[in-house]
Amino acid sequence: MKDKADSNVLYHIAEALDWEKSQADVYVPSGYESEGFIHLSLAEQVPGTYKRYYTGKSNLMLLTIQISSANKAHLKFEDFTGRGEEFPHLYRPLQKSDIVSISEIPKDSEAALGFLKRVMAS
Repeated sequence: MKDKADSNVLYHIAEALDWEKSQADVYVPSGYESEGFIHLSLAEQVPGTYKRYYTGKSNLMLLTIQISSANKAHLKFEDFTGRGEEFPHLYRPLQKSDIVSISEIPKDSEAALGFLKRVMAS
């Protein structure tokens, strides 16, 4: 795994409904209010995140995020699962200007995993 401090490109699996409800310049997923942060992943963590939390769900999107200097101050790597793996958490709404691409994740779980693995390998 590359050094987390050098992790400028991060990913977020978004539910289309959350995206549709977002404001013009910021994205805030539904869990943000209760948790206080946005769950992000390093490239190598995305397939596992999908398998653990999103298998069987449809209308998902993969947000590719280039973290700006301003947002890096609000980024923390934490292990809340107790598995010894730290995930990036953004403690502020995500500025849409930090999103460099949005891809629709296939509805079929097997196709979705294949898609995510291909995207992360490129």
